[in-house]
Amino acid sequence: MWVFVRRLKPFFIIVSLHGLFPTPKGGFGWYAYQEGVFPSTADFQTPVTAIAELCANLPHNPSFANADFSSCHWMGFSQGAAVIFMLGLTHPSLTQSLVGFAGYLPNAALPLCESLPLAGIPIFVSHGTKDQIVPMQRSRQTVQLLTLAGANLTYCVSSCNHQASLGCLKDVETFLRANINLPIKEQAYAN
Repeated sequence: MWVFVRRLKPFFIIVSLHGLFPTPKGGFGWYAYQEGVFPSTADFQTPVTAIAELCANLPHNPSFANADFSSCHWMGFSQGAAVIFMLGLTHPSLTQSLVGFAGYLPNAALPLCESLPLAGIPIFVSHGTKDQIVPMQRSRQTVQLLTLAGANLTYCVSSCNHQASLGCLKDVETFLRANINLPIKEQAYAN
């Protein structure tokens, strides 16, 4: 998500989070990985609660004494997208927009969507048709569920693997300008 940071005006506060659980291949994830088991909403309860607590505590941190946290916009990739989608569904008051690349909603998300928690919230979902980690079918199901939850959804599909394509990155910039009114510096993406 750092590709966007250098393009945002300096008055934004960027908080970059990493997962809470070590992953088998190194790094961190947002749930305790189990080989061959797709996560459920319960698997994301701990990180979503931790992020909500962080949001409650940041305004009281002396480093951010004069900061305005009334407008939070979330971006995530893969598991990061899953966790922000879950945050939006369970804590919509902390969500002014969501951007998810190569992500998904976990199993058992339907009941969370039925009360329209994302009513009118702009959401951008990007996915690659060649993604072998999160299949296109899961992406389509995620889009259906987020739409059911009331989201104002933009969907970008491209011919790529488990990544964000250049075309979808450009579309995200258009999405941000149209739906969130974030001042973004003029600069072309490099291939």
